[in-house]
Amino acid sequence: VDESGPFGYLAEKASTNLVLQSEDFTTSWAASYATVVANAAVAPDGTTTMDKIEETANTGSHMVYQTRTGGGGVPYTFSAYIKAGERGFAMLLLNDYGTGGVGQLKAIFDLSTGAVGTVSAGLTTAVEELPNGIYKCSIAFTPLSSTNWNTQIGAAISSSSANYLGETGKGVYAWGAQVELGTYPTSYIATTTTAV
Repeated sequence: VDESGPFGYLAEKASTNLVLQSEDFTTSWAASYATVVANAAVAPDGTTTMDKIEETANTGSHMVYQTRTGGGGVPYTFSAYIKAGERGFAMLLLNDYGTGGVGQLKAIFDLSTGAVGTVSAGLTTAVEELPNGIYKCSIAFTPLSSTNWNTQIGAAISSSSANYLGETGKGVYAWGAQVELGTYPTSYIATTTTAV
């Protein structure tokens, strides 16, 4: 038992993870210019359950996404645990194309330093470094539309570009996706087939 601390009381708001299959990107998630390799790396909880999001040889954004409905004009936070693979950068992106939507809002994260590169106006970012090269990356945003917006996780080729010609098999690792109401990420809540 590690008794070196630090010790303290964690106080945070109650929250609900609206993402389905938060640790399994092979189900309930769609892939675009990407494939998913299940259980490809060790996750923050010590299990080998991080999936790898691998590029295909197409030009575009190489990612997985899950569609949300409801909540236009209400703040949300989207977070995920991400680790570099052959790509050292990753993106989190909101695609808000519904009525009154704002298009694509993205943030790109450097998975070697934790620095944040390109950030679209309207997003607030946060990064938490974990052991073994894993970063908890998050974006806070307010979708304008109550329909047809989705949250996306994918690889990026630099601190400013997530749209490029992919190379088969290259990518990043991801685990623990979470979408919740509010302006900051709370502790991770695992899900399978329902929100928790």
